[in-house]
Amino acid sequence: MAPDFETVRNDLRMKTVYLADGEDALDGLMWYKTKAFDRVVTRDAAEEYDKEYAEYSQSQGSSVPLDTPSAPSPATLSAIVRLSNYKYFMTACSDWHPDFSKAILPLKDVRPSAIAEDPCLAALSGDFEAAWGAIDELIRGVLPVETDAMQSIGVIDRAKRPYFGFKVGHKVFEKIQNTVDAPRRQAEDPPDDEDSDEELEPEFAIENWPLANPEAEIHLDKLSRTHLAKPIPAYNLAGHLIRPSRYAAELKGAIVRLEFSLNHWFINSRHIFTADVTRIRVLVPPPPFDTPTPKRKRVAKVDDFYDDDGDTDSPPPTPTKRAKYANGS
Repeated sequence: MAPDFETVRNDLRMKTVYLADGEDALDGLMWYKTKAFDRVVTRDAAEEYDKEYAEYSQSQGSSVPLDTPSAPSPATLSAIVRLSNYKYFMTACSDWHPDFSKAILPLKDVRPSAIAEDPCLAALSGDFEAAWGAIDELIRGVLPVETDAMQSIGVIDRAKRPYFGFKVGHKVFEKIQNTVDAPRRQAEDPPDDEDSDEELEPEFAIENWPLANPEAEIHLDKLSRTHLAKPIPAYNLAGHLIRPSRYAAELKGAIVRLEFSLNHWFINSRHIFTADVTRIRVLVPPPPFDTPTPKRKRVAKVDDFYDDDGDTDSPPPTPTKRAKYANGS
């Protein structure tokens, strides 16, 4: 049974910023600068922070000064997308190999990713283009005037055609501050809700984290002493957290409700953007696996074209040419 996409849309509008609303969505968003990077926040959150910071500043001369207010939380952006088969790396370890540690990145920095693309459904016609356009406008909005958007990397691949897709990801390993509590926290911490009392199954613990290459085991063992596994907050049709070993099987090619935040760094003269997954919920599972050519048990000796129609008559004879004779014979 197909999901009620209009209900999904309305739910996203209630709890997130649904980017398919285009300018209406963008009007409530802005970039907020932190010491290390920029993040997209809602204008309401930024205004509330400014108010709290003003009260904090005024209290500094009083006998009971206020605590420093927390920076505004990232805005939760959303879209309904298909997680593309193209450049799909949203597996537990993103197929990491020890050789990557020298050439690309160490295991601790692995960030499984996927391309969010148009689900190409009539019920969602125009939504993806509007969402992609909103992301593009946000990215262009934080770049200096003299900077060409072609110089930005990370979310939109400028070498591709417009509306091709955008990349989302999730960093699965997080450094823990108190290593004494590491063994207990490995299996207890939920993926993105520190107030949850639910304990995750052993597979979600870092020491049992699935790896594509056996050579990576020694690297994972070292990492488990200083880092915590943070599973992708991805949920199947029934709403259950997807096991790390099942990420590709249940997400690759699926149509999903996607929630994420958008961040910007300027590192080594490069503008780098990330769309960090907040939550994924499968709405339509991936299509079933099949082979391009159906298998048949045998090759028929006689043309069985008419057998499919239940016709018991013999197939028509093969046409033959009649011999032509001279002198009108």
